[in-house]
Amino acid sequence: MKILKEFKQPIYPFNLYVAVGDDLEFINKKFVDYYDADKLSLAWENDIAFVQQVISKKREYGVLICFRSLQYMKVGVIAHESCHATKRIFDYIGADARHHEPFEYLMEWIVRCCDEVKNPKKKKTKK
Repeated sequence: MKILKEFKQPIYPFNLYVAVGDDLEFINKKFVDYYDADKLSLAWENDIAFVQQVISKKREYGVLICFRSLQYMKVGVIAHESCHATKRIFDYIGADARHHEPFEYLMEWIVRCCDEVKNPKKKKTKK
């Protein structure tokens, strides 16, 4: 199974990409650059899910959350990876995570996007 869904964040200047599948070439075709390609290769070899900062072919900054398969999209894994993604976005935009509400809002939005990929028949996330 190959899934790659793009979500446009309505407040912050980035896109979220949620991928499911075990095909790194499929993912590589969608992006022109990664912030740390060595970590991507290591994560791909060892992890059931990972987060990577990316640049799309449209030259837009984004964060990719990749799950090896739908079976790994458990609540705890989604929450864990969403927290990593939120931290990377806050680092990128220079926001302070100590101001909790913006951090929690963004993390909730990311969790909802992941849930929409896992359960596509549910109500759609506001994009």
